Amino acid sequence: MWNPWSENTFSVEGDTDCRLLLCGRREKSVSHAFGPYDRDTYLFTYVTEGAAEMDVGGRRIPVSAGDFYVFFPHCGFSYVTQPDLPWSILWFSADGAQIRSFLSAAGITPEDPLFRIRQQVHLAAQLDALFLHSGSAAAEDRFLCLSILYEIFSLLIQERKHSVLDPGVLQAVRIMETRFASGVTVGEIADELHLNRNYFTKRFRHEMGVSPIDLLQTIRFDHAVRLLRFSELSVSEISAACGFQDALYFSRSFHRKFGQPPSAYRQAFRVPASDPSLLDSKRRGK
Repeated sequence: MWNPWSENTFSVEGDTDCRLLLCGRREKSVSHAFGPYDRDTYLFTYVTEGAAEMDVGGRRIPVSAGDFYVFFPHCGFSYVTQPDLPWSILWFSADGAQIRSFLSAAGITPEDPLFRIRQQVHLAAQLDALFLHSGSAAAEDRFLCLSILYEIFSLLIQERKHSVLDPGVLQAVRIMETRFASGVTVGEIADELHLNRNYFTKRFRHEMGVSPIDLLQTIRFDHAVRLLRFSELSVSEISAACGFQDALYFSRSFHRKFGQPPSAYRQAFRVPASDPSLLDSKRRGK
C-alpha cells in the first residue's frame, strides 16, 4: 500500500538551547503501523486526521485528530491506526537544553505527554510553514524555521494558560472550519453570534491570540495547500473551493504568504498518487 510521507532534515550551527533536527508529514495513509522505534531526541507529533492507538513504554494511549503528542528521548513507541480511517500527521524532532523547561511550562511531561490543541488550524499552519521552509537551504528560511519553532512552544504555553475556551469564540471557530468554502466573512460570523464586530474581534483575539480574519485566511490557505498537493483541481477551482471570490486575488495572496504562486507551489510540493519514493517505511516514516 502506498503511504505518502516526506521528511526534511535541518541543521543550524550554534543554538544549544533549542535545535530543530527534522520535520515531516504523512498524508492520508490507511491501515498504517509504525514502530517499535526509539530515539535520543524529542519527537513532536500532531494528528490532523484519523485515529490510532499508541504504545509508549508499554502504556496504550488512544490519539485522534487535534492531539499533540510528545515522545520524550528513549521512551520507545509504536502505533497502529484505526482501519479504514485516513491517517494524517505532522511531526518535527528537536533537542536542546531548554526544551524540557518549555514543555514543563506547557504542562507536558513524560507522565502526561498528550496535549489536546484548541487552536488546531493555527498550529497546523505553523507546522506546515515549518515543513515548507525547512526544505530550503536559504539562510533566511533556516532562521525562519527556528523562529517558528519558538512560536510553537509559545502557542503550547498559551494553550495551557487558557484551557477553557470562550463558548462564543469556539462557535466562531467551528463556523470558520465548516463554512470557509462558502465565502463566509468575519462580519457575517459576528452578526450570527449577535455581537458587534469590533467587540467580537477583540474578544476573539484575546482568546485565540490571532484576529478572526487571520485565522479564517489561515484555514482557507491550509485547505488550498492540501488541494494543490493532493488534488487535480485547477488553481481557479481551488480558489473557489476555499472561499475566495476572485482567483487572481487568491493567487496574489498565496504568493505573498508562501513566496511563490500556487502553480509553482504545486510543481514543487505535489505528491504523486503512485510515487515509489513514498512507499511506507518503518525505518524512517512516522
